[in-house]
Amino acid sequence: MSVMLHAACTGLNVVDSPYFSDGEGTGQVASYYKSKSKESEPRRTWISASRRAPAAPAAPVALAPVSGRIAGAAPGYYRYVSEDLVEEDQQVSLPVMSQDGGSEEEYQEYWAWNSLNIRSLSDGWIERMAHPQVNCEPYWYHESRGITTYQCPATGSTAQVRPVDLSSDFFQDGPVWNYTPFELKSIMREGHADDFGFSAEELARRACYEFESWLPRVLSWHDYQYRCFWFFGGKDTSEKNRESSASKSFFSSDAEASRQLFADDEFFEACTRLLCTRLERMHPINLTYFVWTYARAGVYHEELLNAVADHFCKGWIPTMDRCSLGTMVWNFSKLEFRHDQYFELSAQELYRPNRLRSLAPRNFQNSMIAFSKRKHWNAKLLEAFCRGIPRLLDNHDPKFPKTNTEVLFSYTCRDGSEVPADAFRIGSLTVITKAFHELRARGPAVEECMKSMLEYVRRSVERSPPMMREPGDASNFLRQLGFYAGESGMDLCSMLRHIDLKEMCKNASDRVAGQMQAQMARANVKVELCRSPGFPAQWWKHWRWIAG
Repeated sequence: MSVMLHAACTGLNVVDSPYFSDGEGTGQVASYYKSKSKESEPRRTWISASRRAPAAPAAPVALAPVSGRIAGAAPGYYRYVSEDLVEEDQQVSLPVMSQDGGSEEEYQEYWAWNSLNIRSLSDGWIERMAHPQVNCEPYWYHESRGITTYQCPATGSTAQVRPVDLSSDFFQDGPVWNYTPFELKSIMREGHADDFGFSAEELARRACYEFESWLPRVLSWHDYQYRCFWFFGGKDTSEKNRESSASKSFFSSDAEASRQLFADDEFFEACTRLLCTRLERMHPINLTYFVWTYARAGVYHEELLNAVADHFCKGWIPTMDRCSLGTMVWNFSKLEFRHDQYFELSAQELYRPNRLRSLAPRNFQNSMIAFSKRKHWNAKLLEAFCRGIPRLLDNHDPKFPKTNTEVLFSYTCRDGSEVPADAFRIGSLTVITKAFHELRARGPAVEECMKSMLEYVRRSVERSPPMMREPGDASNFLRQLGFYAGESGMDLCSMLRHIDLKEMCKNASDRVAGQMQAQMARANVKVELCRSPGFPAQWWKHWRWIAG
């Protein structure tokens, strides 16, 4: 198959230049991990992505067998209950990881198969390629039957390749087209769009052009913000506005402030009318980010959301990278939009072993938020997550903010720079625990996952630097763990025997500590507050467990 893939890329050099950044292919790798045999190596290394020597192949990762490991609430509790079932006594292993999340050659093949050409077989089959993060696997989608398979259908024919029309049909004339995205952003942020003769319809055309005219490697806001002129914050915000509402974080939880960072409703309405007719022209990852701006701005257009979900269900989900998979279900849940088929197909892709092997901490978190908010039950997905999350936790030293690249490959940008995936934070584990609770998931698989999370929190309290912590984060995790145990019946008391409560609750406010104490009581674990003689008044709080 590799020979066939390489042959499909002949002549691709002609399309390199439109998609490359201004870099020369040499980037910076943030290496937080010193090799034991090379302690003298510097912590940051410059490498050339195009000349990097291939790493030695790793072995598959073996996981515990499956056997009745997860259960949920009564079916009436959920909005959707999947027919996917966890196979009994199944021996599970995760395939060998992609060493780099996709080499340049693999990305050229991936773009050629999915974005530059249409590969048609007889009997209605379309041949596509999964994202390079999962080792560039070919797969097949049947247009009329809506079936996706990784087994080559017996059609008795080779793929007929037709090039995709990449020409822009936008008439690029007028004031909107005379400015860079940065300049457009500045003009719109200051409220001068009308003064420059910008119409909502032409701004929508320019927005679609920006996201249609390039092919992405990974979903990264740091790349997209320079094209996304309808978002008014970001790195390129001028110094004088840095303290204003326009420069607040794109990721702010303040909904009102977040809405102020985006273009007005008229712009989004014009984008909706245009996008619904052009979904095939935009790469699925770019389309995910376009919809993300709707979600962050709180703009709900059901017509667009239905059109996007239906479009992705036409066999496009495997072409998404790990972040866009988790982000798109998050988009829908954030906008309280329900599309059962899309969520179900996303679940099936997320628990596929080769995909599960590629997921980063943020992908687990976003997916758990989305499936819990929509109350979409898929036992096979949750069981897989109960294995994938501990694999990352147990193999990570919480002293480091980035995940070891031997455990999980980095993100690689178009200019060759690499960024290791963020490691789990205590706050994200609290969010995941809450999601398990909201889904009423219980059983050995979940309990093993909870033990792994608790042990990671303990190690994080001991070893994580201040920049990885938030005041009271460990106490908040214990509060959520107590809430889960009180509802599920999990034996929390035995899990806490070796936990130093005093250390876990350090820097927690009275309010947070009190909430933790109350939730522990629900799980039959009493927490005692006592005076310690000889200490100043402000140090009187000492904690200890008292088993109920």
